[in-house]
Amino acid sequence: MTSPLRSRAPRRWLGRLLEIVAVMAATSLWASPAAGQTPVALVHTIDVWTAVSLGFADLGEEGGLAGQLAVSTALDRMVITLRAAGAGEFADRAPDRAYADVAVLVGKRIANPQLPGPGNQGGITAAISLGLAGLHFNQPGVGVSPGSSGVVPAIAFDADLLAHLRVVGVGVSAFGAVGWRDRYLGVGLTLALGKIH
Repeated sequence: MTSPLRSRAPRRWLGRLLEIVAVMAATSLWASPAAGQTPVALVHTIDVWTAVSLGFADLGEEGGLAGQLAVSTALDRMVITLRAAGAGEFADRAPDRAYADVAVLVGKRIANPQLPGPGNQGGITAAISLGLAGLHFNQPGVGVSPGSSGVVPAIAFDADLLAHLRVVGVGVSAFGAVGWRDRYLGVGLTLALGKIH
């Protein structure tokens, strides 16, 4: 008979691996020699957009739903994002854990605004950002076990790949927060509205 803890191990390691990849990608993008060079297509561009993401969450032991609302502004390749995000379990038993955070993220983007489209307004942009967040957690009590809730410091991250046409963008996002013990990872579809290069 397989232990429940053993069956949860692959999911836990997959979530950790994705988090490590996100942090390493953000670090390499910042540290790369090309990071200081601005592509001609993004010189002196200022963009502002709002994005909503909805998808599935990995909370270490159980799956769940995750969502994110973000407002971003970009100057050339630098991106600053204010976001509210969270995730909750959907298990066949209640109660379930829930996480939420509000964070300010800073990152870099790579864009190709020259893709064919009506009026040459189509393009693709990819961005990855990191920041500090207060990660709110809520674990209701089960049976005689008391529940717990609180706020812990965490590293928040967001990675987006968007295809956009004029003022509408669609794509995928990976987002979440990693604390000392508490963490969540969300991957979902994203709808963005605004000026995006």
